[in-house]
Amino acid sequence: MNAAMKRFAKHLFVAAAAVLVLASCRKDFDLPSVPEDQVLLTINTGTPESRTAISGTTPTWKSGDKVTVVYTNTSSEVVTAQSSALASDATEASFSVSLTSPNTSVEAHAYYPSNARSASASSATLVIPARQKPTGTSFDGSADILVSRGFTSGGSVETQFRRLGAVLKIKLSNAIIGSENIKKVLLTAEVPLAGDVAVRLEDGVATGITNYSDKVVADYTAGGQFTMNSENYIYLVVYPQTLAAGTHLFIEGETTNATFYKDIVLPSNIELKPGHIQPLNISVNNVNKTFFKETFGGPESVIGDGNASFSSDNPSWTLVNEYGSAANGHAARFGTSGSQGSARTPSISLPAAYRGQTLKLSFMAAAWDNASEQTTLAVSVSGTGTTLSGAALSDGKVTTLRGEWSTYELDIITSNSTSSFTVKFEGVQASKARFFLDEVYIYFGELDYEVTDGVPDTPVVPVPVDPSAPLQYLHCYEMPEFDLVNTETYTSTGGETFGDTYWYEYDTNDATRKVVTHTYEYNSGLYRNYTAIVDQDYRCAVLTAYPMHATAYPNNSVKRGDFSTSTSYDPAIPRSWQSSGSTDDYNNGAGYARGHHCASEDRQSCRDANDQTFYYTNQSPQIQNSFNGGIWASLEGAVQSHAPTGRDTLYVVVGTLFDPLNMHASNDGGNVGRPSHFYKCLMKCSFDAGGNMTAASGVAYLFENRAYTGNYNDAANRTTIDAIETLSGFNLFANVPTSLQNSAENMSASLW
Repeated sequence: MNAAMKRFAKHLFVAAAAVLVLASCRKDFDLPSVPEDQVLLTINTGTPESRTAISGTTPTWKSGDKVTVVYTNTSSEVVTAQSSALASDATEASFSVSLTSPNTSVEAHAYYPSNARSASASSATLVIPARQKPTGTSFDGSADILVSRGFTSGGSVETQFRRLGAVLKIKLSNAIIGSENIKKVLLTAEVPLAGDVAVRLEDGVATGITNYSDKVVADYTAGGQFTMNSENYIYLVVYPQTLAAGTHLFIEGETTNATFYKDIVLPSNIELKPGHIQPLNISVNNVNKTFFKETFGGPESVIGDGNASFSSDNPSWTLVNEYGSAANGHAARFGTSGSQGSARTPSISLPAAYRGQTLKLSFMAAAWDNASEQTTLAVSVSGTGTTLSGAALSDGKVTTLRGEWSTYELDIITSNSTSSFTVKFEGVQASKARFFLDEVYIYFGELDYEVTDGVPDTPVVPVPVDPSAPLQYLHCYEMPEFDLVNTETYTSTGGETFGDTYWYEYDTNDATRKVVTHTYEYNSGLYRNYTAIVDQDYRCAVLTAYPMHATAYPNNSVKRGDFSTSTSYDPAIPRSWQSSGSTDDYNNGAGYARGHHCASEDRQSCRDANDQTFYYTNQSPQIQNSFNGGIWASLEGAVQSHAPTGRDTLYVVVGTLFDPLNMHASNDGGNVGRPSHFYKCLMKCSFDAGGNMTAASGVAYLFENRAYTGNYNDAANRTTIDAIETLSGFNLFANVPTSLQNSAENMSASLW
């Protein structure tokens, strides 16, 4: 590493309007005229000090770059002033900043990028973006956060900048990856990587990160793609920290023609130091490429007897006696009662990096549904040095079932001389060897593996904990309207049972109902878990509201908690309001489970978040067999799999309806209400960069509290949020703008 990278220095010179003292190598630089109450600050980056100097290279400042100065004026006001923008790329850049009535006895500071989240006389909040656009030889300059040493705004002063971000320099080792252009690389960790970095200006030290993302992506899709050779690396600016031994990293990416991934467990600590480059060499063994894909017109596989028209996704098949399997052409049939049929794929080219590798052939096949029909199908591969093998293959044939699909997976073994090949499917005799074919895939690694980006353009902003604004949790978009007692106060006399955070409890105008919000800490941030309405008479929750977002609430597969009489009492609610039970069901074996409202699988970011879902105030008596463990669980899984990313958020309300006479004795000696129905309301909301809601769509699901057959049927169980509001008496999603709320609550179409 060169001396420039070690020092991370830039020179600043300050001159009063009447004095010009510059040590810049640009001797022809002229100061513009300024008013008498202003001082002109000139920031000069002379060679070899370059803003992104790295490993001996000399990247340039870019056209449009600006810096900002934060200073105190003579009225003791903290003021920020942004420099003029650079007109062109430059190795030796000068910025001009006009300071109005600066207090020369108080130090000023400069920072880059110029668009800080906030700044004061002593601190600033600078952003490491989660989406970065580096090159193969340097990191993204806009992700490079810098703070200067303090200086007084008068006379001639020289100062330096300190680089605060750490740089990961990743080398990916794999022959296939090395032969193709890199388009995108995504790194996911168990720690904050990007977000709002709090900086102490006095000594240029990062003191914490909020609104963070545990993902950071190097995006080359807009240009700058390169091959992973000895000269190129993946550069990512990340938050400085120690990655402890045992930390999981997951790296995945796209090349011109393939995808790849690698799951890593760090064997030892890695120090990510401010202003330092940390090499990371990764041997990638999971590379995926789909060479051929044929669905014969659609994903629905149909076995039909008619001579329907034939359709295919790929031209240049070689076909004999081909027919569509049905009118919609969702599969193909070959042969007739007296004529042999066959299908040969188009020629498939094999890039040099894949020659000598073993590819996968996957397909679906079936025999004609006739007792005299042959149930064997010949499968072969043609190409220099290619052979076909697999457990399902015997003497070049597979056994099929009459009138029923089977899926087959075979290996295509190639050689270093294989440049192309074809695969042929053929009936084994001239008559009564009709067969059906569908879903033909030839691939390497995993079939159709896609990189799940999930990185927002700006880091996700979690709901913060701010005791000075206790009603904030009632302002969340999914919350219903409340009638509160003394709306300016709340009760929070102790911490959560699970986690070192606080709960927030509100009394309502109904003396038998309380509102409680639970919070937890994750990766140095504080998050709202869920908000519940608890009923004293029914001794359980009647409504629970919470957000779903795949980045803010990631699935880290933490160990599932459990109900325990010693820890599952909600500390915010009197115990007399809560029904514990003492076994895995209510009412001494009546078959009712403790049905979660906010599911355990909804909160898998950390153990504290998951454990809080096992508070007794987050459950109600629910039939276990074929409801809680069946149709309800399948709906929960569908919601979890559709948790959005980016600026979208899915807001969820789970609630219960009761028959007032339907009370049961619980195992703790009291009574507990048994719900007659459970409902789940969903509203997916989109937001612009300023946090304004721009769109909303909603749907609801209503179930009787009974056993069902099979998984949930999205169409059969769907209703509107309006219908649920009528049944429950709650005005749900009360904080969604009326212009969006009304239409969303009247929707009943599926959200996915």
